[in-house]
Amino acid sequence: KFKIGIGGCPNSCMKPSLNDFGIESHRVPIFDEDTCRGCKVCMVEKSCPSKAAHVENGKLHIDEKCLACGVCTGKCPFKAVRHESPVVYRIYVGGTWGKQTRMGTPLSRFVTRAEIEPLLEKTMLWFKENAMPKERLGKAIDRLGIEKFEHDVFSDDLLNRREEILAK
Repeated sequence: KFKIGIGGCPNSCMKPSLNDFGIESHRVPIFDEDTCRGCKVCMVEKSCPSKAAHVENGKLHIDEKCLACGVCTGKCPFKAVRHESPVVYRIYVGGTWGKQTRMGTPLSRFVTRAEIEPLLEKTMLWFKENAMPKERLGKAIDRLGIEKFEHDVFSDDLLNRREEILAK
């Protein structure tokens, strides 16, 4: 069993993190401190749904709790906050929904659109090679470790051994 979920909302409205392979789009805000004028009523701060943006000592700061939802981008009249282009994606692996719920583990970095399909293929090859019969992807990741999983899917070794893995 292998489920794939795709969501366009970084607030997890579509719950891609509850699938074996979840794709969630993000717009990472880029802050230009030199352009910031430290407005008393900061439009970026007002628009941030996660409350990660706030003005301190006359300058805007964006905390690490930023969801990269992109709501704040373009709100500053002085263009101090813009978004990274193109859209980037957060990949969740190993999520399950049902009797035994497990939130998917986010990969350690954002990926581009071009990286999604090879990552999906490598994830399925890793699953075929490492999972026990009737074991879900999340259980296999918990058993072997997310570090091993990421090492394997971010390298090309699985693709080079595709025929060998599928022949098993």
